Amino acid sequence: MRFYVDTSVRGGYFDDEFKIETRLFFEQLTSGDHKIIVSDEVTREIIKAPEKVTGMFLSLKKEKLEIISIGEKVIDLANRYVQDGALTKTYLNLLFYIS
Repeated sequence: MRFYVDTSVRGGYFDDEFKIETRLFFEQLTSGDHKIIVSDEVTREIIKAPEKVTGMFLSLKKEKLEIISIGEKVIDLANRYVQDGALTKTYLNLLFYIS
């Protein structure tokens, strides 16, 4: 299976409130036949994150990681989420830096 993971999930790895669940999630992802999917935008965010978050990202085996580009289809889907009320326009702007 493939799982899309954003920056906040990686940060949860070190957050007291979410640490247990997040670490279990990553253990299951890295021990099974799964791929961790991140966008190129998430990669840029992780590089700017605290060193422990960046280090955790860099420690992932390359065969477990797939980096995807945010293209038209992703932006169209996100805009549909806004239209349906699943995301707010403010959140969408933060995700994709769309004005």
